[in-house]
Amino acid sequence: LSINLRELLPSLITIIGVLFWLFYLNTKLTLIILLDIPIIIMSGQRDISSKLATFDRGAVDYITKPFSSAILLARIEAKLRRK
Repeated sequence: LSINLRELLPSLITIIGVLFWLFYLNTKLTLIILLDIPIIIMSGQRDISSKLATFDRGAVDYITKPFSSAILLARIEAKLRRK
C-alpha cells in the first residue's frame, strides 16, 4: 500500500484568534511553512502589530471579526486557486 503524504495534509488552515496563533503554533510553524499550507487568521484584534506579527509568522491572510461568511469563503477559494 503506497500512501502519498501530500494527500493526507490539509489544503488550507484557518485559525480563530491571534493569541492562539502567536503562542501555540510557534512550535509547529516551521512544518506548516515547509509544507506550503496557506494559513488564514480570523481575529477580533484590530491593531496593526497583531496583524503584522501573524504575517511575519507565515499567515497569508488576516480577517478581522466580525466578517461575512461569504467573504471568508471567497478568500479561502482564492487562496486555494493560487496553490
